[in-house]
Amino acid sequence: AFGRSSGGSVVMDFQAGVDRLALYDASMDLGAVIRSARVEGGNTTLDVGAGNRITILGQTGNVAAWFG
Repeated sequence: AFGRSSGGSVVMDFQAGVDRLALYDASMDLGAVIRSARVEGGNTTLDVGAGNRITILGQTGNVAAWFG
């Protein structure tokens, strides 16, 4: 689970289709987080606002499917 105070989090063992990400901050806009996705070097970074980012190592697929 992630919120605005997560800082710079790195998820090292995420498995698309198996794992899910959850945002636990009512003020966060899930659509904005999904649109913020940037792929670099085979990893995806999400901007969750207030200077906080989540990097998912080794994943570049359908970001919207990662949330549930």
